[in-house]
Amino acid sequence: MAKKQIVVFEVDGNEFGIDIHFINGILKIKNLKILPLPNAQATLEGLINIRGTVYPVFNLRKKFDYSNVAVEADAKLVIIKIEKGDFAFIVDDVTDIFKIDESDIEKTTNLISEGKCNYIKGFAKVDSKIVIILDLNKVFHNEEILTINHTDYL
Repeated sequence: MAKKQIVVFEVDGNEFGIDIHFINGILKIKNLKILPLPNAQATLEGLINIRGTVYPVFNLRKKFDYSNVAVEADAKLVIIKIEKGDFAFIVDDVTDIFKIDESDIEKTTNLISEGKCNYIKGFAKVDSKIVIILDLNKVFHNEEILTINHTDYL
């Protein structure tokens, strides 16, 4: 079975993982300026310009209905590329990178019904902790991405 590299990040004390091939960069947020958009959906923090490319920025605390606190100076910005486009999301911290066999990811088919948690691809047991593996194409579903055409704001 093929090995996958998983990047682990923390949101409100919970650990999530995504396949490293989706990631275009990880930056400290304290040096970045996010331009808020008027009347934007609640999960969209705004737009950011990174080396001449403009990315929509989502807040995963809001997306996952966690406590809505101000973004801390030591938070991280994860820049990703998925089939629906390039964008970024805010996490509390990026904590680890590990390799795992895809067969070691426990699927959610029997654990979670379809609905709000359909973005969970599975769970990985790493040492003594459990990492929730996300399906980014479902976390950032069609309606949400299609409503954000950042060239409209330029």
